[in-house]
Amino acid sequence: MNISREIHFLTDNWEFQKVACGVRSIRLRAKSSSRVKDWVAAINDAGLRPPEGWCHPHRFGSFAPPRGLTEDGSEAQWFIDGGAAFNAIASAIEDAKSEIFMCGWWLCPELYLRRPFREHAASRLDALLEAKAKEGVQIYILLYKEVALALKINSVYSKQKLLSIHENVRVLRYPDHFSAGVYLWSHHEKLVIVDNQICFLGGLDLCFGRYDTFEHKVSDNPPVIWPGKDYYNPR
Repeated sequence: MNISREIHFLTDNWEFQKVACGVRSIRLRAKSSSRVKDWVAAINDAGLRPPEGWCHPHRFGSFAPPRGLTEDGSEAQWFIDGGAAFNAIASAIEDAKSEIFMCGWWLCPELYLRRPFREHAASRLDALLEAKAKEGVQIYILLYKEVALALKINSVYSKQKLLSIHENVRVLRYPDHFSAGVYLWSHHEKLVIVDNQICFLGGLDLCFGRYDTFEHKVSDNPPVIWPGKDYYNPR
């Protein structure tokens, strides 16, 4: 039995659906008929599933049952600290065959993705990208173009440094705040996409101040883990 259905009546630019359960019903609206159909299908699909999936608490107090990995065969993994995330990103870049797309609020070409940094010189971001660019991998990088008076992340330096690596590296800074009339906005997306198969996303820019491990060490003297400017925590 369907618990949601599309309904039609005269109104200004709105499409509606009706959701009914027992003696109660509500009317939901959307901007297009296709959106209504998507919601109707999703609600009815959930209603047809076994009741134990939705009628009692699940892990971590969630109302919904676990989904994703077992249903579509995808593989997902979370990274808590920069140490694990950066190591995985370095491995993905090393395995790249065709293209790499990166974007971030701040990107430091001199960032070491593996530590201790003296033992992993080849893991420096500019070195990794240079090696792949020379193999023919196309590299596309989108950087946040900051308001220089307010922020000192120096994206113009990062762009020039990255472009000097190889002709297969392309860099775009965005937005042009004043000429475009864009002021109170910045893009904070942090993405690394390799061969359209592996994607890293979340809250870690590839920049100084983001590397850490589960040990959360408070000192590094002499420098072994954090070289120079990288030894700080802006958060």
